Amino acid sequence: MIEINLLPENEKKGRKRKNAGAMLGSPAGVEKYVVIGTGVIAALLVVVLGYGSVSKVAAAKGKFDSLQAENRALDKEVSELSDKAQEIREMRLVLDNQWEILQSLDPPNRVLWCEKIEMLSSLIPSDVFLTEVNIDENVVEVELESSIAARQEWEKDGREGPKPQVVKKPIITYAFLLKGLTTGSNNIEQFDNVIKFHDALIGHEVKQASGETHRFMDNFNPNIEFETVEATLYEGVPVNEFIFRLKTTPSTTATNPEALRTAGKVNAKPSA
Repeated sequence: MIEINLLPENEKKGRKRKNAGAMLGSPAGVEKYVVIGTGVIAALLVVVLGYGSVSKVAAAKGKFDSLQAENRALDKEVSELSDKAQEIREMRLVLDNQWEILQSLDPPNRVLWCEKIEMLSSLIPSDVFLTEVNIDENVVEVELESSIAARQEWEKDGREGPKPQVVKKPIITYAFLLKGLTTGSNNIEQFDNVIKFHDALIGHEVKQASGETHRFMDNFNPNIEFETVEATLYEGVPVNEFIFRLKTTPSTTATNPEALRTAGKVNAKPSA
């Protein structure tokens, strides 16, 4: 059968274009699908990146918590060690103080007076007669070197807690007085006998069974003070009267120079 198209030419063309648009899709429709696809991709990227960031934050927080726990443990350990170190320092200070006090009470340079008197009886010349022997004791208390060091360290470091107590020890010195008379045919001989006694004190020494040599002047200052030497009469007999004074070195192993100077300035306390 023969079909006859009775539509106008323009309407035919419009209908063809409409059918072609339906087949291929309109530009507005394509743009719509592109926008939707881009949005979905962007949303997926945000989700992926957000998940990665959350994971990193969680890991960093876990690491931070772990470091905080380690720091607290270290602080506790340091505190405990500090307390133990302080206890050890205090114990050591006590021991140092006790040791220094014991040394001051029993020093290596102590004077054995029984030995000195025995030596004196052996060295005295025949023309010398002692009328008085006296020992004066000088005692002064000085702060221990360990006590000074502990106080200075406390002041320097600005440590907390009470200031270390001042601990002192005795420094003992002795003045040994010898008073006597010398005889002789004249004043010159009498004076020579005074010098002879002086030289005997300086030079006298005894060898012990152990092989050690002990001198009379051991633990004395090397100089003997001539307090007086004068010609006089004793029961009508011409004599020279003399007074010698010997001083011992401080009976301590170590101390500061100021304490040693102070020890020689204290008034004597008679002990014999």
